[in-house]
Amino acid sequence: MKIDKLLFGLQVTIIGMGIVFFILYIISYIIDLTKSVFNDHKAHSTDKLSIVYNNSSIEEHITNDEQLIAVITAAIAYTLNKPTSRFRVTKIVRYNQTTPIWGMSSRLNTRFERGTIR
Repeated sequence: MKIDKLLFGLQVTIIGMGIVFFILYIISYIIDLTKSVFNDHKAHSTDKLSIVYNNSSIEEHITNDEQLIAVITAAIAYTLNKPTSRFRVTKIVRYNQTTPIWGMSSRLNTRFERGTIR
């Protein structure tokens, strides 16, 4: 009698877990399907493809990089209160930001309160 109740409980548990995992699998399939449907394919294109086919875009790309370096150099000079002749920006590397803006703001405010940033 007790063994029958135990076996029935195990059967219900296994069937319930099977149903939950099946529903989760269906949900993950639906999420993958929506990613493929709503994915913006234009966002993944690179500038290198346009540079190969269009000579004028090469010059524009170089000009934009020079302007970007000039702007970043001016921003650094203003922040450090030093003339631009004291340093040289040689390379700009963009890193993907995985931390949300509110997280970065919180970290910077904490460092400012400690006195590590002036």
